[in-house]
Amino acid sequence: MGSHIIDILLQGIWASLTGGWFFDPNLGIFCNTFHFYLWMFLLAFPLIIHLTLESSIGIWAIYCGVVAVLFSVLKFVNYHLHRMYDTGELIQ
Repeated sequence: MGSHIIDILLQGIWASLTGGWFFDPNLGIFCNTFHFYLWMFLLAFPLIIHLTLESSIGIWAIYCGVVAVLFSVLKFVNYHLHRMYDTGELIQ
């Protein structure tokens, strides 16, 4: 019961407060680190653009393009990894 409450606090409340990121002990260090840096990029990139460049439609269109390319690359890699490793039936 106690660990379930801690899981809800870590994965529910903490993730909601931080915009979706939490440390998942079930995942490897690479996966947690990648998720953290991706979260930091998506959090800080708009702020850095706002503080350093003059706001215009073109700048934000480039930002939207960068985010779209980032998500497209992640989806592409995810699709190919699933295609490569999901070749057989599930063995329990």
